[in-house]
Amino acid sequence: MIHSKTPLGLKSTAVQVAVSLVANLGTMMNGMVLGFPSTLVPPLLGSGSGLHVTVDEASWAASITFLGAPIACLLAGPIIDCVGRRWGLQLMYVTYAAGWLLLAVFPRSLLLVYLGRLLSGAGLGLASCMAATYTAEIADVSLRTTLVTLSPAMMAAGVFIVYLWAAIYQTSWVEASFFALGISVSSLVLTAMLPESPLWLLSRGRAEEALQALQRLRGASDPEQVKEELDSFSSRASDKQQTTSWLSTFHNLRKPQAYKPLLFLNIFFLFTQLSGIAVTINFGVSFVQNAGIEGQTYIIALGLALMRMLSTFLTTWVCSIYGKRIPCLVTGVISTLLIAMITLSVTP
Repeated sequence: MIHSKTPLGLKSTAVQVAVSLVANLGTMMNGMVLGFPSTLVPPLLGSGSGLHVTVDEASWAASITFLGAPIACLLAGPIIDCVGRRWGLQLMYVTYAAGWLLLAVFPRSLLLVYLGRLLSGAGLGLASCMAATYTAEIADVSLRTTLVTLSPAMMAAGVFIVYLWAAIYQTSWVEASFFALGISVSSLVLTAMLPESPLWLLSRGRAEEALQALQRLRGASDPEQVKEELDSFSSRASDKQQTTSWLSTFHNLRKPQAYKPLLFLNIFFLFTQLSGIAVTINFGVSFVQNAGIEGQTYIIALGLALMRMLSTFLTTWVCSIYGKRIPCLVTGVISTLLIAMITLSVTP
């Protein structure tokens, strides 16, 4: 753990927040990818004058992203370890840009719509690892919790944005695709200006570049201002180099302090997904329609997305004060009670 001896200055805080926002534009793209079926499916099923398909084909167009996401997620770690965090982020934005380009330029080809959604899913898988890893490695410990929790907040913002486009253009997904393409290309350009992770540079023996990167991240004009923190990074990089082989990783996973948290977190995320949150995000508009609500479908879906976005920002603030365990327990209990109420209300 890296600790600053003195409080962070305004410049250092501003730099780290700005850098983290650029890195987490990828997670905003995640939200847009997940919420995009609310923009894509209604026109495909006949609400517009463009491509019309069957219900099964529309369902594939909505869900094919989840074929590309797991594969890309498994590859993300080795990729950023090999080429670096910044290049990994750029690859992520290139993947997103390719997917959105196909959706925007070829809206009448179902095959290319499938391919565009598949590439978007690959970008989603890459972003799930890359943005959080980069943010955690460049952030000072006093800001780390807040900046790392930017990921879910930015994803919620992405869902809200794509729902907004769905409400404005109810018979076409092209406009939303071009908007997302513009964000992807802009993010790619901005990412090229980011400093590389000092921890990754040190793990590759590039100490001088690591020092320069850390100076940029902390807004320091004198190398002596970040020397102590760089020494801490060096210690972490040395420890990481000793445990990077697959054999050592599997050996470490046999230890209770490794497999117990891993098992607990995977069970926790499993229950989170089984709560139906992914389906609700993917098919927000259809969800409202199937609930029997007519007339203000898109407005209600937007309200749900806005509530999710605001609650995510609230959670970010709460976690910075109370840590993660207590908010996790409280929100878990509340979610369980609300799901039980919904279940009882719709059960005959």
